Amino acid sequence: MLPPKHCNINLTGPIPRWDEAIPLGNGILGSLFWGPMEHLRISVDIAGLWLRRRPEEKLDKEFTYAKLVELARKGDVAEIRRIFDTPYARPTPTKIPAGHLFLDGLPQGSYQASLDLGTAVASFSQKGTTILRAFLCMGRPVGVLMLPEAYRDTTLTVERPSFGNGTQAAEAGNSVSPGSLQQLALPDAIPETEDGMLGFSQKVDDRTAYTLLCKKCGTTLYYTAVQAENVEKASQLAKLELCAAEDMGAEKLLQQHKRWWQQYWGKSSLQLPDETLEQLWYRANYFLAAGSEPGNAPMPLQGVWCADNDQLPPWKGDYHNDLNTQFTYCHYLTANHPEQGKVFLDYLWSLRPQAAKFARAFYGLSLIHI
Repeated sequence: MLPPKHCNINLTGPIPRWDEAIPLGNGILGSLFWGPMEHLRISVDIAGLWLRRRPEEKLDKEFTYAKLVELARKGDVAEIRRIFDTPYARPTPTKIPAGHLFLDGLPQGSYQASLDLGTAVASFSQKGTTILRAFLCMGRPVGVLMLPEAYRDTTLTVERPSFGNGTQAAEAGNSVSPGSLQQLALPDAIPETEDGMLGFSQKVDDRTAYTLLCKKCGTTLYYTAVQAENVEKASQLAKLELCAAEDMGAEKLLQQHKRWWQQYWGKSSLQLPDETLEQLWYRANYFLAAGSEPGNAPMPLQGVWCADNDQLPPWKGDYHNDLNTQFTYCHYLTANHPEQGKVFLDYLWSLRPQAAKFARAFYGLSLIHI
């Protein structure tokens, strides 16, 4: 059964912040729609896009459980923070945004934004008239924007996040965010303009790069973001994705997308006399699918929606493997969505070697079997 209409997300624009936006996701990409209608901002994130650069300094030799217990018994909070909190204050490793798009040419003024959970299609309207529909294709790293004929002349532009290049002064951080993106000092992006496509490719580190591209085809606009081991591979894959999407066409992609969500919602349903609790259940299941695609990274703290405010994401968008990730995935069996839960379990299972190494060093254990 599809979610009841009262479970949909309905907002009135202009939407002022990235963390109050309309959230689209397919477990591969995440997109946030916000800002004024005449200059609509679409924040783009790639699941699993991280800058894995490690700080040069090593952990303090006293970074051990025994030392933590000793200091706790003494009540020496300052020393605990110096030894155990300092490594986390570094800006990397961190989740990073892929970039953002700007859709220009739509009418000014307030608007109604709605996310239909049953189909995972976002609609934007003014005075009862729909002027934009958007969705992220399930199973593909592709977003689709569909406009009426009256807005054929709208334009779509692409911007790189403000990663800096090592010449700018970086804003200091705090306990939630370690500061601005500029301190990451990534190489300059490589512009991509070919066959009507517009975007850029970005090297992140020696084993990670990505490409963000868009293309306007009449009243339909397609965009993609693809991560690979180097710029050349990312660029090639992104162009192939856009070409394949254009060849298939928006309506066929939309029908495939809707069928996926219909099958997903058919696996479980819930009816409660309390509409607020019912709404919470359906929205949690939407976020579960929007942020968990088999074969991709599971949801970190902000899911597939990285901060888009020129700052490093809160808590670097990491995995707090405590109640944070537990609350995100704890209901997957109850809701009959084992495929989405397995995304997180596979990630945990892959960490066994690193976890064993850390346990030996931190707890002083010699016998750890994996």
